Amino acid sequence: MGSASCIPAVFLAFGVLKYDLLDLGVLIRKGTIYFILTGILTVFYITVIYLFHASFVLSDEEGSLILSLVLAALIVLLFNPLRERVQGWIDNLFFRGRYNYQKLLREISGAMAGLLKFEQIKDLILRSVSAALQVTHVCLVVRIDSEGYFQLFPADAELSKDTDENLFDETHPIVAFFEKTRRPLNKYIVEKEASGRDEAGHIFSVFDCMGASLIVPMISNSRLIGMIVLGQKKSGELFVHEDLELLTTIANQSVTSLENAKSYEEIEKLNRDLERKVEERTAALRKAMVEMERAQKQLIQSESLAAIGQLVAGAAHELNNPLASASSLIPTSVESVEEWEVKDGNRDEVIQDLAFSISELKRAGDIVRSLLDLSRQTQVYSEPVNINVAIDDALRVLSNTYKHLQIEIEKRYGSELPVVEGNFDNLGQVFMNVIKNAIEAMGTGHGKITLVTEYKKETDSVVVECRDTGKGIADDQMKNIFKPFFTTKPVGKGTGLGLYVSHEIVRRAGGTISAKSEEGKGSVFSIELPCKRGETRKIP
Repeated sequence: MGSASCIPAVFLAFGVLKYDLLDLGVLIRKGTIYFILTGILTVFYITVIYLFHASFVLSDEEGSLILSLVLAALIVLLFNPLRERVQGWIDNLFFRGRYNYQKLLREISGAMAGLLKFEQIKDLILRSVSAALQVTHVCLVVRIDSEGYFQLFPADAELSKDTDENLFDETHPIVAFFEKTRRPLNKYIVEKEASGRDEAGHIFSVFDCMGASLIVPMISNSRLIGMIVLGQKKSGELFVHEDLELLTTIANQSVTSLENAKSYEEIEKLNRDLERKVEERTAALRKAMVEMERAQKQLIQSESLAAIGQLVAGAAHELNNPLASASSLIPTSVESVEEWEVKDGNRDEVIQDLAFSISELKRAGDIVRSLLDLSRQTQVYSEPVNINVAIDDALRVLSNTYKHLQIEIEKRYGSELPVVEGNFDNLGQVFMNVIKNAIEAMGTGHGKITLVTEYKKETDSVVVECRDTGKGIADDQMKNIFKPFFTTKPVGKGTGLGLYVSHEIVRRAGGTISAKSEEGKGSVFSIELPCKRGETRKIP
């Protein structure tokens, strides 16, 4: 005592007792249990012997055998239940911590069996470990296969603020170390089993950044998929063998649950992708069906128009000669009738009828010429056409038609357009027909016509739009505007062939023509023509 040599011995004794360094607690518990069991058995046997002795003394010789058998049977029936109850009471008294761990494992196993979401499994692990071991903090580190990193999932949000979620990649030395050792790891084990200072330094950095005192690996098929990271116990005690068994068992069960959750989430993702693709394919199919119906209607309309065109073209050839003859003879007849001297009669009425016949024959001739022009278009050649130039040429031809009217012509031409495949004269006739209809739609001679040209990259085509502010076209008439001999103009003012001829010219050029209209607000005619590939020049 005078040399103070007992002080180290006191610290050593405290460490041995507090941290169970020499497993003295296990020896004491085992000795106590054996002592209690021995005492219980001794008392039990003394009691049994006494009862047997008393029974033999008090009973006569005839009933002693039967009583002995009854007592023996009673002992056999009561001994095993009594032993189990006594053993359970003693185990619960001296191994309470171990039985709490077993209960916790049963609860965790039952709960994990019904979980299929990663977030639920993570919360269960962190909550259970923290409550059972009473540590300062606990974290879960999981491998993210798609990114090749190990991501941190702490139970305490404050830790995530100071630590990067992506801790290290799969090439970090701690990964290979765990896959080799396959057991819980603390700094003492690292320092003892690390292959060098560099490896130990990298592993220590992981401990330091997470404030870890113990790390338990989660191994699946010799591959590290995650870790359970624990801080120190709040009581200051060390992790003992029972703690390591509990954590290792939880880690092994968590591996299976995490793998199942990963597979489940992948299946869910595949189902979502499949549903999205089905919806996209369904939408595409619906769109294709709508396009097919529209194309079918256009095909039917084009075939019917073509059939009608062939019919009227043949009739036009036959009608042209008699119309020409009649048109040339009637003026001569009018001159002859005017020279007649008739006292009584209706010479003036005859002259008026002949003049009306001339105008009607002229109108019939115009119709025939339109039909013949349409029939001759099958022999015309194709050439590169500058759309802007063709529209300007059509405006020059129609200038006498609208120059005395209060109509504004606005041109919004594309600054650079590729040429299109077609015939310049025929396309000019299309633009003349469309613009002329727009002019005639201005009943009072007031309004605005806007001509727009632009390049449509998606279909490699040029789009021409003619917008007017005229009276518009009724909805019930829109479906017939491209049919031959259909017109919305008064009788004698139109042949009903302008839009039909334009439709045929555009169709033969490989394009489309369509119209939209609203009564009282005007109409929009759109013409789309395919480009001549490889030739592009700037339009002045």
